[in-house]
Parts: sequence; C-alpha cells; structure tokens
Amino acid sequence: IDGIKRHSVYMTARSMPAKGVSCLIKAISIVRKYVPDVQLRIGGQITNKEYGKYIRSMVSDMKLDDCVTFLGPVTESEIINELLNTHVYVLSSYIENSCNSLIEAEMVGVPCVASYVGGISSLISDQKTGLFFQKGDSATLAMNIRRIFDDDALALHLSGEARKFALERFNRDGIINGILSAYRDILDRENHERSV
Repeated sequence: IDGIKRHSVYMTARSMPAKGVSCLIKAISIVRKYVPDVQLRIGGQITNKEYGKYIRSMVSDMKLDDCVTFLGPVTESEIINELLNTHVYVLSSYIENSCNSLIEAEMVGVPCVASYVGGISSLISDQKTGLFFQKGDSATLAMNIRRIFDDDALALHLSGEARKFALERFNRDGIINGILSAYRDILDRENHERSV
C-alpha cells in the first residue's frame, strides 16, 4: 500500500451505458468534495461519439477535467501498471456476467468496489474480498471508495482476501486439471457405453 498513488481510482470500460461509467463519474464528483486530490483513470475505448461524447461532456459539466483521465485502449503491461499503482478498482456495470478486469484487479490485490449485478456475487464476497453497491447508486459507490481511501486496514484486508481467492479459483494448474478430468470422464463414459 505504500507504493500506490493514494486517492486514485481505476476502471476499464467501453463506450456503452451498461458499463456504468456515468455512475462512477457522479460518485467521483461526490468523493471530490471530501478528497480534493481524487483521480479517476479510465482504461479502454471511450469514443467521442454518442455515449462516449455524453460521458466526456458530463466530466466537463461537472468540472472534473483535471481529475478524470481517459487513457484510451491499454496494453497488457499498461493495465498491470495501472492496477499496481491504483488505490481502488471500480466495476460500476449495470449488467455483467463474469468480469475479467475485476478478476485481474483481485489477482493483483487491488481493493475492489463493484455493483451487485449478474455473476459478480460469485467473484466478490461483500466486506471480505470487496465492497458492493447497488447498480446506479453513485452515493453508496462514493461512500465505499472513501471507506477504502480512509482505512488502510480495510484496504489491506480486502486486498489480501481478494488476491487469495483469485489465485485459488483461477489457478492455471487447477483449471487445466479440471478440464482434462472432464474430458477423461466423457471419454470413459463413451468407452463404457460402447462396451455395453
């Protein structure tokens, strides 16, 4: 935690309303009243058309230009760098099944705040491996970001538990062995059926 950029928030998104970028921007405007040096960094393609244009104008209208950075498309090494340096990772989606960027943040040990949608409850245990908020609830999202900013013990707890969970659940050898075992079972059943 001593090596991070304090009061920084990172998310990965695209120019689509389902990703909830507008909810996070509203939350950042609330957080900024209490934490003036808050910084939001958004990785991913946020275009200058349609929803992306709306998001960019929202940032300007709320006078957040100096604390919101649109990184554009990011490489694997840039994502790793962002995650290693950020204070909080946010997933603010309105719809989500299983989110790779959330899993990546957990593997790195970034304290995560996520909307309680879709399959996300299988990736986060509230208060243990991350903090939840109801989709679209920018006030609770802001409160959860501030909780992590203000409490290093909480940040370290969430970080350690999330990393432990992610490394166990997404262990390469375990995944490979599970897939091979499933194929063996299928082949064994087929061989058994042929012999009957």
